[in-house]
Amino acid sequence: MVNFDNMLRKSTNKLNNDELSLISNTWYPLLKKSAMEKIKNQLHEIGERLIEKNGGKAFKISSGERLLDLPYMVLDYPKIERQDFNFVCRVLFWWGKGIQLQVIFRNLTKEQYSQILAKVSVEELILTGENLWENDLDSGAFIIKSEFSKDELNPIEYKDSLKIVRPIYFSEEQDLFFEGVFSFYERYSLLATQ
Repeated sequence: MVNFDNMLRKSTNKLNNDELSLISNTWYPLLKKSAMEKIKNQLHEIGERLIEKNGGKAFKISSGERLLDLPYMVLDYPKIERQDFNFVCRVLFWWGKGIQLQVIFRNLTKEQYSQILAKVSVEELILTGENLWENDLDSGAFIIKSEFSKDELNPIEYKDSLKIVRPIYFSEEQDLFFEGVFSFYERYSLLATQ
């Protein structure tokens, strides 16, 4: 006969007190749902304003639950419609990690690459790794512009693609975040068309 009491005591899948408290209440899933709806609405508003300011290009909002096991939501403007896109501005909300303003350039000449690098501000990060879809700023795949030495204007080897990220942490004012998106987009979108 199977002794279920012994099996349960030995189980490694027992919930700890924090987990039991969490699943015993409805506040967390309801609060998370409310927060994610508000974030989606904010991203939608940003997308609409980008369309107003920059022409009729469509945007796309996507979301998921497993970006390093955390929920996320992404606004792409313009919407990526094919694999060989040349430019996209992204706003990434990542649960517990903050917000990232990102631009991705592809099919760059060496001259364009150098011009864009020269416009990167000191608080922005540049992807040095190969994966354009890397978002973990702690992965070692990014370098912050302020860490460039004065002697090396271009410490990053030329590639035909470039990703620049400006992190925004949750303590910053929401209005500054909104305006930051537009100034970030405008600065880099001009370079994308040159």
